[in-house]
Amino acid sequence: MWTAVEPMAFHGLSDLALTQSPRASHTLYGTEVSARRLRARMLASPCIVALSDPPGLPLDADVRERAKRAVLRTYFSVCDSTAVNGARITVYARPGRC
Repeated sequence: MWTAVEPMAFHGLSDLALTQSPRASHTLYGTEVSARRLRARMLASPCIVALSDPPGLPLDADVRERAKRAVLRTYFSVCDSTAVNGARITVYARPGRC
């Protein structure tokens, strides 16, 4: 699924899942870290902004995607969520920090 968003809306944010950006890796999506490293990065963050598919689409079964969902569900609370062009942007924070 493709979603158009204003690039400056994410200025200053870093992608915890990437070890190389799309530009650096010469790919469309970049290169992701291992599920173990991703989990560690997420747990070191007090707040996470996630861009996800719209409701109703099947969840990715990839080990990294499962790790993302598990960490967010177990260690974070939803602070705010909004639909944007069919996708969903959700802000997560540690419980009590929204």
